[in-house]
Amino acid sequence: MSKATGIHLTGRTLRLVALERTPSGCRLCAIAQAGLPVVFQPAQLLQNSTRKRIALALKQTLSGFGDDPGRVVPSLGGGFFQIQKVPLEVVSEEDRRDQIGWEISQALISPAGDYLIDFHTTDRAAFWVAVRREVLDLCNDLYAEAGISPNRLEVEPMALFYACEMADLWRSGRNAAILFGYPWLSFVAAEEGRLMAAETVCADGPSLAADEAKKGADSPDLQNTFNVAQRWIYGARKPNQRRRAYNRVFFCGDEDRTLHLIRRLRAPSSPQLTPLQPFAACETRHIPEAQRPLLSRQNAFGIAAGLAYRGLQNVKQ
Repeated sequence: MSKATGIHLTGRTLRLVALERTPSGCRLCAIAQAGLPVVFQPAQLLQNSTRKRIALALKQTLSGFGDDPGRVVPSLGGGFFQIQKVPLEVVSEEDRRDQIGWEISQALISPAGDYLIDFHTTDRAAFWVAVRREVLDLCNDLYAEAGISPNRLEVEPMALFYACEMADLWRSGRNAAILFGYPWLSFVAAEEGRLMAAETVCADGPSLAADEAKKGADSPDLQNTFNVAQRWIYGARKPNQRRRAYNRVFFCGDEDRTLHLIRRLRAPSSPQLTPLQPFAACETRHIPEAQRPLLSRQNAFGIAAGLAYRGLQNVKQ
């Protein structure tokens, strides 16, 4: 049996999910949510005192997960990384590496050596993710302060992809998923299980903590979020730029905000729009009774679930 824990820090909220891989499939063994003392963003990590405060909140929350969290996979949210798709026009592995390397050198402001670069390849495209090494060092300092040794850090759009894979939502057709964050949004799409798109953008509105969001309120950042999500789902709405419609689009984030935006995004020709249920294909009976109420809001835990599932993929049986 293998175990992994996903750590999702977003805005002023911390969410944790611990999964086990058993002979019968994936099992949820713990789930938790807690507040953070400050908004989690790169600028806050520069201050040693702030890192210590975040680390303390993380350590206290993780203490309820038992002595062994297994492989630990924290998230990197918007502002911490760059992600970009590169169409692969060549066949050989060496030529592909050269093409990706050239694309990266054109996109990054600083020399490539200043970044840690990861790749996610598909049949005809590659998605590269670049994180500044100084940002990674600060994150590692944070987790070391909390007594954690991450096995890897994963960006939110890829965690969203793995959450949908965990719930068996990519199995057929052309589908997509959207993370409603504060103020960063992420989008992934897959066709017959193959990653086709991955993007993270800022909605350019004021950051809004989940407990301050009012259901149905047309605040500036909700309107910007709606505009971005509408573009992702329906495209440019120009005859010469239309693309194949999605069969289903899944939404991850704060429940009230997610349901409000789904209602606004529905149209006569819309695909099926539904909140993401990351534990749909997962055994959930064995979590502590005190944690069970969180399952009713499980779409907010999509990223943490995807992170833990990613950790399980890297564990040798």
